[in-house]
Amino acid sequence: QALVENLGDCVSYYKVGMTRDYNKRFKSLNSAGIMLPLSMIEIIPVNDIGIEKQIHQDLIFIGNNKFNFKIKEFFNLPLTLIENVIAENVSKHDNLLQKYFLI
Repeated sequence: QALVENLGDCVSYYKVGMTRDYNKRFKSLNSAGIMLPLSMIEIIPVNDIGIEKQIHQDLIFIGNNKFNFKIKEFFNLPLTLIENVIAENVSKHDNLLQKYFLI
């Protein structure tokens, strides 16, 4: 599952990441000493955790992400753009699976 989380109401950075247990991951992020508390925005189910890298690469390319090159899961982009990039990657991945594996 892909998570989209906001770094508080006054900052427009979003964390995009994948996990199998989003409740546990969400709790660990909020207790990790991040400056602002996180709030859950959306959970987007995906079939393959392997597409996370492509989603991050696309978001970095689109946004010229300069927030922190070591923390590639945080993006200062409009939420609708992030949602569209995730949806496009999920669609591409699902289409490839259907084409080559007749799913």
